[in-house]
Amino acid sequence: MDIKPSNILLESGSLKVKLIDFGTAYQLTDDCQTLRGSRGTINFMSPECLRSEEDYLGKPSDVWSLGVTFYCLTSNVLPFQADSMFGLVNSISKGSYGFVNRVPGVNDRYCDVITSMLQLNPRDRTNISEVIDALNKIQ
Repeated sequence: MDIKPSNILLESGSLKVKLIDFGTAYQLTDDCQTLRGSRGTINFMSPECLRSEEDYLGKPSDVWSLGVTFYCLTSNVLPFQADSMFGLVNSISKGSYGFVNRVPGVNDRYCDVITSMLQLNPRDRTNISEVIDALNKIQ
């Protein structure tokens, strides 16, 4: 799934969220938990997705993309930036980013949730249930 801010809509007058653009989406079954190949918008792709020659787990990759989206919504910039495509892939592959002095007006625990979503190793990354639980505790 190509999770990014431009593919998330808010329903007018409510707090309902709608996801759009399922052109790169897969429906995972219990029999098929891994994917291969890079699909989506590079700035939001997980490091394992960028290594298109390897199989990767779809759900942790989606958590990464959502973490990048949360980062953008929090700081108004992308966490991984470079002057070239090679540089961008390298930056994402290293997982090197930071909240410079955190974000004024944003709860530090929210930044911690994003950090847990942007763990380089997909097995160290928080899962979506843990994200939801952590966000509910912040409010």
